[in-house]
Amino acid sequence: LNYAVDTQAIIKAVVGGYATPATGIIAPSIKGYTDDVFKYRYDPDRAKALLAEAGWTLQNGKQVKDGQPLRLDLTTSTGVVGGPQLAQIIQQQLGQVGVDATIKMVDFRGLWTGVFSGEIATSVEYLNLQPSPDITNALVCKGSYNRFLFCDKKVDQLLSEGAAMTDPARSAAKYAELQKYIAE
Repeated sequence: LNYAVDTQAIIKAVVGGYATPATGIIAPSIKGYTDDVFKYRYDPDRAKALLAEAGWTLQNGKQVKDGQPLRLDLTTSTGVVGGPQLAQIIQQQLGQVGVDATIKMVDFRGLWTGVFSGEIATSVEYLNLQPSPDITNALVCKGSYNRFLFCDKKVDQLLSEGAAMTDPARSAAKYAELQKYIAE
């Protein structure tokens, strides 16, 4: 469904154009960042085609499979900057490809407790805002901050290699390799 979300329109509407779309798991301000990764572009027709490949059919403007409509919950909080507005825009954009998205508002504490307990599903996309590209605890299998339950042995290996390097240029190259691998 990434093809169904117009990131540029969201940035314009929610923050007046004052943002840069994330292209990976490491922020552009951090050494080791690369934007030379696979990027989704806004293409609702491609989103519909991929849903069709997955067995969904568009019936009366709704994606349906085995007699059931495709429904998603968008959970946010007023404690998230632009959260409600962002959810409304994504709801509208998903609706344009036939996905029924329901917005669920929770208090900020409830949002994060729900995410970390697994009661609230969250995006698997992670943007590192630390001053270091080392995001091991968030992405390594069984990492203490791996709230997505993501597990990939190659990611574990790349993270381990990047964290162990003392040469900043080699370390940056290893983290760029990690970003490319995850984007693919």
